[in-house]
Amino acid sequence: MTRRFPRLFFFLFFLVLMPDFAAACTIPGIATECNKLVSELPWPFIIHVKEQEPVRITYMSTKEKQQLNPNLKLYLEVREHDSCKDAREAFFQIERDAHPDMGLSYGWDLVLTRDKRIYRLHADCTLAEHHFNTMVQKLKLILPDNNNPKPLFCRCGGSCRATD
Repeated sequence: MTRRFPRLFFFLFFLVLMPDFAAACTIPGIATECNKLVSELPWPFIIHVKEQEPVRITYMSTKEKQQLNPNLKLYLEVREHDSCKDAREAFFQIERDAHPDMGLSYGWDLVLTRDKRIYRLHADCTLAEHHFNTMVQKLKLILPDNNNPKPLFCRCGGSCRATD
């Protein structure tokens, strides 16, 4: 029994307390909860945060509902630079590095810069375009635009373009 106690404690900790940590997650650079980004999608998500630079907030769909749910995995990656100038230069380098036919990842991508941070929203092609666009609009509303370059939008299996 004493050998099982540490494992039991570990599982109870993650099963009982982890949802509270996910609920307290905020997107770096703004005071907005992580779950706001997926709040208008029709599936429930589990949120995991990797705090090291770059910060990566991963959203994984769950099977809580009785209907058939897709296995979705999305992420928002945030890189902080030393200055606004450095962030812009890194943003333009990402734009130049995008493949003309396959974009950044062959999936859905949105890259935008706000002050000293670069935000990259990514989803695999299993997510429908209108659902990704819902997340894009949500992210643009959450992040204030202070005279930043136009965001880079990459289509699933397609090229990238600057967008409003």
